[in-house]
Amino acid sequence: MSLIRHALLIFSILKLCSAYNILVFFSIPVKSHTILGEGYVKHLLDAGHNVTFITPIECNLQHPRLRQIDISENLNLYPLYLFNAQSIMAKELDLSDFPGSINFQIGFTQATLLMKPIQNLINDENEKFDTVVVEWMYNELGSGLAAVFDCPLIWSSSMSPHTFVLSLLGEFINPAYTFHLHTTERLYSFAERVRQLWKSMHTRYYIWSMTDHHEKIYQNIFGPAILKRGRKPPSYDEVRYNASLMLGNGNVVSSDSFPLPKNYKDIGGYHIIDVDKPLPENLKQIMDKAANGVIYLSFGSVLRVSSMSENYRNSILDVLKNTNRTVIWIADVNLPNLPENVHMMKWAPQLSILAHPNCILFITHAGLLSLTEAIYFGVPVIGVPFFADQFYNIDKAAEAGFGRKCVLDGISTENLKIAIEDVLENPRYLERAKQLSDTYHHRLASPGKELVYWIEHVIRTNGAPHLRSNSLKVEWYKIYYLDLLAVIVLVFILIILVLKRILSLLNKNEIKSKIN
Repeated sequence: MSLIRHALLIFSILKLCSAYNILVFFSIPVKSHTILGEGYVKHLLDAGHNVTFITPIECNLQHPRLRQIDISENLNLYPLYLFNAQSIMAKELDLSDFPGSINFQIGFTQATLLMKPIQNLINDENEKFDTVVVEWMYNELGSGLAAVFDCPLIWSSSMSPHTFVLSLLGEFINPAYTFHLHTTERLYSFAERVRQLWKSMHTRYYIWSMTDHHEKIYQNIFGPAILKRGRKPPSYDEVRYNASLMLGNGNVVSSDSFPLPKNYKDIGGYHIIDVDKPLPENLKQIMDKAANGVIYLSFGSVLRVSSMSENYRNSILDVLKNTNRTVIWIADVNLPNLPENVHMMKWAPQLSILAHPNCILFITHAGLLSLTEAIYFGVPVIGVPFFADQFYNIDKAAEAGFGRKCVLDGISTENLKIAIEDVLENPRYLERAKQLSDTYHHRLASPGKELVYWIEHVIRTNGAPHLRSNSLKVEWYKIYYLDLLAVIVLVFILIILVLKRILSLLNKNEIKSKIN
């Protein structure tokens, strides 16, 4: 018995010695983004590491190795009122403007990083971390945390891989066969390819043109703290392009297939943890008794059903009433005179609902977390996109065969009615969802295990320099052979000039011979 105790003690000491100190920074005060941050926290804690979590929404997790830094004040900086469903459907609001998203997120992140709890952290010379995980959201200011603590930077991307995050790793995707993050139609026509090329070039130029401005913001936020630690602040470009790794939220099913750099790893679905959590009794009874199946409807945590017009909400209700299926509708408002088959709730455990065998359809805003969860449990979807990558996500789901796109205009719900009838009456959607679910689960390791492995790998290998692309060492004009192009153009011009000179001399000689 004494030997067992000693063995357990030695094991505990060894485990404690292998623990790393990891800083996780997720600044967006939206539930879905917090869920992604919590996924990192839970997996890293389970692996025995110490985690400091900077978050605007604290997770309900008490753990001796977890420290949460509350930045909930930044909720006042985030204009959730802009996400008005009726205005978006009526096209009175355009949330697809990429430069506009960059400008807003830069200002928001700047204000967040200047908050007292974060400034206290970065100015405390006793604080040390082995790596920093920063969520990318249209800007890279958070990379300065790695510069302060002089440790490897790991990016976390909440979306499928796209050229604007991959560019931070020194790679760009050809827009001829990939799509802009905010694209609303996945078409390969000539006109659409030109549009994709223009969008990519325009956005990249805009990001480049703002570099000096962002440099000043970065130096203002982090410069004093770095100087305080006895080091010269590196430039903004040095820091943001110095990531050891990027962990993305895509997966083999819902992301486009194209070459990725070695230090980009897709771990979509890592947030799916409590899959066996039982349903609350009231929900369990509703779903167990649903002989014809359950339709689950949720537009996510940002869009408010209350922002739709009363007439339009009632129109959706009429469509749901006539489905002859039990419906669970998550909304921030309770509608009067609900039909017997429709149950409205302000919150429900989404994973547990999708895991129930009677869940036969998920009507969603097409956020990537929701689509990944639908793939995980093999549930077909109808995507009702409103902004950002939601159009891209549901178009990819439709291409894969387990979903259908339905764009609402705020006037008619006929599109929704047709979509529901099609998915429910055509068994190919469910069959394809089950097939792709099997594909998703057929992997060497779970996304959570991959997350822990790669973070530990970065720390153990001092920043994983062996994974980084050589393109980061080469000037941009060399990557695109612009120097070669310049030489070719120069040679061509010289040839033209020489030929013109020769022709000129020949003409002069000919004129002279005629005169003579």
